[in-house]
Amino acid sequence: ALYDVIKKALGLNPYYLEVYGQAGRAIFTDPSLVERFKTLANGSASWKNKVAARVLFDLPKYKDGTIQRIKAPIFVALASKDVEMDNSYVRAKFSESANVEIKEYPYEHFSMYHEEAFEKVVKDQVSFLKKHLER
Repeated sequence: ALYDVIKKALGLNPYYLEVYGQAGRAIFTDPSLVERFKTLANGSASWKNKVAARVLFDLPKYKDGTIQRIKAPIFVALASKDVEMDNSYVRAKFSESANVEIKEYPYEHFSMYHEEAFEKVVKDQVSFLKKHLER
């Protein structure tokens, strides 16, 4: 990641990591994820199995006090069969907000972006937005 940041500072092309692949060369390496990434690749004409390594420095970080300062209503969709995210951590962080609605779905992390799961999550997101925008 540091090498990629240096390349960026010099105006050079990014140094890429695979999103999914072998340990030491990719962000996700768990063999159980093979089918998920195949589905993702087959379901998206624009998705590529690569990301600029500098993204590792920009992953979401939750500083203490941040969630409490957000005044707008927050909708959090969790996949109960998620192995990529720690749902207990997300729940703990967002439960610090007075304006949060956390909804859990019986899916895996990447399933939430496809077919039935996607439709259900989007329906709930739209409902959440309507409820809070009509005020």
